[in-house]
Amino acid sequence: MSYSLKTAKRIFSFSILENDLFLQKLIQKSSIERNLAAEEISKQLKNLTYISADRIPPAELYEVGSSDAEIVVGSKGQYTICVLEIFKELKVNQTLLYHASNFNTLFRQVESWLGHFFPGTILNINPIKNVSKLSLGIKTSKETEFLRPQNVGYGITQLLPIITACLKAKSGDIILIENPEAHLHPYGQSEIGAFLANVASTGVQIIVESHSENVLNGIRKGMLSNKNLNSEDIMIYFFEDIYKKDNRIIPIHIEPNGDLSDFPVDFFDQARQDLREILKRSRR
Repeated sequence: MSYSLKTAKRIFSFSILENDLFLQKLIQKSSIERNLAAEEISKQLKNLTYISADRIPPAELYEVGSSDAEIVVGSKGQYTICVLEIFKELKVNQTLLYHASNFNTLFRQVESWLGHFFPGTILNINPIKNVSKLSLGIKTSKETEFLRPQNVGYGITQLLPIITACLKAKSGDIILIENPEAHLHPYGQSEIGAFLANVASTGVQIIVESHSENVLNGIRKGMLSNKNLNSEDIMIYFFEDIYKKDNRIIPIHIEPNGDLSDFPVDFFDQARQDLREILKRSRR
């Protein structure tokens, strides 16, 4: 995954891991120094937003961060609500505007995209007087009142930092996301893959670590529906268990028609295996 930082052109890097320990080893200082010049890393990391799999759960109150123009959502998404409040009137890249929305500002576009994944979602942010905190209200339909984040599904607040960071990003920025599929149903996992592919087409470099074949399918779907994203812009790596084999990083190429090159056994056929086992057992 670190190799993709070398290039100035847009690259969508997607990785599937059997063992997360290997990812940790890859990003160790010694490993990075062997593959990239420290000066180049320093330049690139200034434009990096990292969103970890360990994102904060729904909360009663949210932190107020710096008003600096470079503020990011935070590795745990802890400054997401602050970003939405400070940059609510920021104009979103036209390519990323949600088709059913009449607004082009960050806050309304984030709200609209969340509504794509969770129909009926409406957001409301309120600064708490005399305290450096923000509250978030969430409607799940027009008929309901605003609810506390703890009283709605985890999926909304887990997806919120990803949508916000992507819509705020500009060409040349780098966004590293772990497990974007967290708390999303299969349709949502596929759609977040397509969304990320669309973001990559604007010149934002997206690096994804995932265990979801639905996300990968969504990326393929997004590539085929976006004329500004080619198969050459997408890099896929399969990371095998570090205790199994010496050759643990397997590149998988995506073809212009969306097909994948040869890939390891058990990489992409769990559904077929499950159906085969169901049929086998049903005939006993």
